[in-house]
Amino acid sequence: MSDSFVLQLPLEICEEDDRVLTVRFMSGGCLYNSCLQECLKRYDLMRQSQGYRKACKLPKKSEERISLFKEAKALYKFDEYKIHVWVTEHLKQFPYREHLDSTVCQTIATRAFQAVQAYAFGKRGRPRFKSTKRMRSLEGKSNATGIRFRDGYVFWKGLKLKPIYDTKDTYGVEAHALGCSVKYVRLIRKVVKRRVCYFVQLVLKGKPICKYSTPKVTVGVDLGPSTVAIVSECGADLSLITPMKDKSSRTLQRKIARSKRLTETVTQRAKRLYRELAEIKRKEAATRHRWIGNKANQVLSYGHIIKIEKLSYKAFQKCFGKSVGRHAPGMFVEKLSRKAENAGGELIEINTYQTKLSQRCHGCERCEKKPLSERFHRCPCGIEMQRDLYSAFLAIHVKEDRLDTSQAEKAWPCAQSLMRQAVSRCVETARDKHERVRFGFSQRQSCSSAKGA
Repeated sequence: MSDSFVLQLPLEICEEDDRVLTVRFMSGGCLYNSCLQECLKRYDLMRQSQGYRKACKLPKKSEERISLFKEAKALYKFDEYKIHVWVTEHLKQFPYREHLDSTVCQTIATRAFQAVQAYAFGKRGRPRFKSTKRMRSLEGKSNATGIRFRDGYVFWKGLKLKPIYDTKDTYGVEAHALGCSVKYVRLIRKVVKRRVCYFVQLVLKGKPICKYSTPKVTVGVDLGPSTVAIVSECGADLSLITPMKDKSSRTLQRKIARSKRLTETVTQRAKRLYRELAEIKRKEAATRHRWIGNKANQVLSYGHIIKIEKLSYKAFQKCFGKSVGRHAPGMFVEKLSRKAENAGGELIEINTYQTKLSQRCHGCERCEKKPLSERFHRCPCGIEMQRDLYSAFLAIHVKEDRLDTSQAEKAWPCAQSLMRQAVSRCVETARDKHERVRFGFSQRQSCSSAKGA
């Protein structure tokens, strides 16, 4: 598959276009529910068959098991292209068929099938039916038919939609993107400040323009549920992934819960609170997305080869649910990997169980387990450093899941001064006592001027 990236532009919509698009998105929601119902029906029948049950009892990766699964799928037509055939027949009786074209209908069917397929593989729960107002995107399969982008406009079944371009384009992002060929076009529907807005996403061939220079060195990254430590020979940093708090949303959630307790029905006040909460969550998601992108760019400003421990983000969700929901470390790693590849580098994941970087010391090569509350590495050999920064420093010198202590010993004097500067900056910029405790900067550990005073 060729490289691709996305350019999103807002659309200039009049009242007539808004009315037409509203009907088409509602039609897409109705068709999605029909496809989802058909996919679930075929999957449930397949699960009840004798061949499928027999295959589940056989050992994994056995040839008989694989063949039985294939026979069950073929018998009950649980396949993406069989769903496309069903959609073609269903459209003849579908009341809104004049609002959608065949390529959009096929992509909707693919979306429903993939949701059921992920449920079949145990990757997610049973998919639910959507309200017709909750259909947020419609896309085509190519730029030749259906939703098309031509001569700076979006065309779709009689509609001609004008994107709003950035007239300044400081870094030349739009100019570079519009010079690439378009794979397919996606329309997005969002509610921003109680107003429906539409956007177009152009899925383009090639790689996005790089707005920053990346030195050709290795970077060590230590990631937590809400924090990230960065160390390289160019510098070091210790900070939160996103400096976000959820005080306003928690206040609204308490008001909604109080309203539910007092009244058995959903009042007008409760509906207004739900709309306010949805707007706050939308702003939080946009802010999180922006901050994670900035943090990934900051990591790449230290180097292009990134070494990070391989972590289980599902375990993070179980142990640190609220913090993970607010800072999204998994999204950060995903975006960092994509940006590193675009910059000509790569992201290397280190085996945590073999290296045990948070327990090791490169000076005396001892390995001692520490509780999570102990945020500073202190060793009898004299090495003392903030635990996350020290783990990121050790990650630089891991080769084939083994720590090279001799290289770490050579780089330690220079890296130690950089990490101490990062600790000082973090102490100065910590906003409250909770943030100081998160990094381990109590008065006894901070080594700040307040201690001497």
